[in-house]
Amino acid sequence: MGLRAQGLTTHVMVAAWDLGPYISPQAATHGLRALTSSWARHHVNISLCRAKTNGHYVNSILALNTAIKAGFDETIMLDPEGYVAEASAANVFLLRDGVLHTPEVTSCLQGITRDSVIQLAKKC
Repeated sequence: MGLRAQGLTTHVMVAAWDLGPYISPQAATHGLRALTSSWARHHVNISLCRAKTNGHYVNSILALNTAIKAGFDETIMLDPEGYVAEASAANVFLLRDGVLHTPEVTSCLQGITRDSVIQLAKKC
């Protein structure tokens, strides 16, 4: 393949499978324990961090594996400046005094689920 993308033919493969529950039923009902990761979320200007591409999940995989080995359920990843960015495969929201807070999209994936939560919260 090389690095020169001009003239390359695009081939696409999509694979889908049941992942099962992302968190345990106990964590879903009693809350989960999260470790603040030493693995930082990529800066938005490093690459196409706003795209759901497979290679960008390497940091998330490493961060989650570290958390699980330490006895936690999840990890919270920080941006390069040390602010909360996102969990390993989920956006982070905080409801305080009736106001929903979430990191800016410069440090997290702006996806359909995130946008849906924000829209639903506006209706409450």
